[in-house]
Amino acid sequence: MLADREAVNGPEHHGTVATRNGLAKWQREAAAAASDTDGETAADDW
Repeated sequence: MLADREAVNGPEHHGTVATRNGLAKWQREAAAAASDTDGETAADDW
């Protein structure tokens, strides 16, 4: 699939995978915060 994307878009930028991984991490953290039902704010969980 990466090869297909590179055939269309050219090679990925050096930081693209890191950016994608960072976005996935942010999405996981947002999902975890949204499912946090203990009534505390995210800051209380630190």
